[in-house]
Amino acid sequence: MNTDVLVLGAGVTGLTAACLLKRAGLRVEVVEARDRVGGRILTRPSPFGVEPIELGAELVHGFPDEARTWVDPAMDLEVRDGDFLIFEHGQLTSSPDYFMKVSQVLEQLPQELESDLAVREWLSQAEGIISVDTHGVKNWVEGYIQGYHAADLAQMSTEVLGQIERESQEVGAVEGAQFFRGGQGQFVDRLVREFNQPILLNHEVQKVIWSSEGVEVMFKSSQLAPIQARRVVITLPIGVLQNASEKGGVVFHPPLPDRFIRALSYFKMGTALRMNFVFKPAPWSFAPHLPDFGMILDPSPDALFRVWWKRGEHQIVGWNGGPLEIFRQPQSPEVIQELGLKALARLFSIPQDRLQGTLIGFYSQDWKHDPYSRGVYPYVKVGGKSAAQTYATPIEDALYFAGDAECIGAYLGTVNGAIQSGTRVARVIQRESNE
Repeated sequence: MNTDVLVLGAGVTGLTAACLLKRAGLRVEVVEARDRVGGRILTRPSPFGVEPIELGAELVHGFPDEARTWVDPAMDLEVRDGDFLIFEHGQLTSSPDYFMKVSQVLEQLPQELESDLAVREWLSQAEGIISVDTHGVKNWVEGYIQGYHAADLAQMSTEVLGQIERESQEVGAVEGAQFFRGGQGQFVDRLVREFNQPILLNHEVQKVIWSSEGVEVMFKSSQLAPIQARRVVITLPIGVLQNASEKGGVVFHPPLPDRFIRALSYFKMGTALRMNFVFKPAPWSFAPHLPDFGMILDPSPDALFRVWWKRGEHQIVGWNGGPLEIFRQPQSPEVIQELGLKALARLFSIPQDRLQGTLIGFYSQDWKHDPYSRGVYPYVKVGGKSAAQTYATPIEDALYFAGDAECIGAYLGTVNGAIQSGTRVARVIQRESNE
């Protein structure tokens, strides 16, 4: 099979690029290792008559121009209101000033440093900034950064975090979260309909043989013959590219340039524990004194699930990001469910067996041990401020790497970042194809 452009990966970046390249009149093929499209978007229909179950990307922060090609925010997105509650001193209380206090610290992040340093080190030097630390603000800030970015603060770049926070403020990506009506899977379905040709599923890439003249891609399955293409768009997650010898990994021949390998080493896939519970009746119905809430924070250092948010009247999602001990080995859904019920019982002051009796559905997804993801989304390590630029630079007019990692700024590690990356790489290839 010969084609103008071969896209590896049918996540949002790959599908966005494929649609735009096909619109431009190029012949395009898309190959995906999984048995489904969507990448780290995974929306399951609920059998319980409640909102769809999101096991991957869910919240929409901000809305860049590139996304308007595919999404009408007025029609497709919704903001869910509700108080922000915090669990302290054994009870849930409203905390309207949480984000204000955290923002006051993050606003002090330096724009540039003589020598980049890890976020944890910067925080340890910023004691004077956190003048209200007796109220636990430093713990709040650490929990916020670690949870939101799914990052190890001992490795995360302070310079890049500062850039992310400044740009997020500029584009309004931190002012509340939006949700895709009907689930993010509807957006993926929209891209598939736009592409309007078969996507080659269940085909792991084995080797990419490349030169300035073109590319040949070989697959582990004998059912798909090698594909020759003038250009290849590679949208595999950072964690997959960094583990070439593992399942899902890809071998490049000749090896990728040293400058690219160095840039790749500055990224790390974040880890997070996420689970969805469906209750009838919901736990908060047993606590009528609580205000109508949208999100709960448990800032306790030993809390396994620091953030919870509601999805509709009967579903609640638990989340904790960063280097968790529990991730050293894969955990069974039964173990995670038990831990989650214990945490919810503590939050709502309800006996765990009573919660168990109202539980009608439980879902979890282990992205860290998924060989085609190896984490939730990337963050940048100390010294890696320029890594994204190198990552996104075409190699010999043949290999084009794209994905949410290249959008260092407001949309790093987000679906919006994936859309931006897919749009950028399609424009670059269109321009170079016309020269």
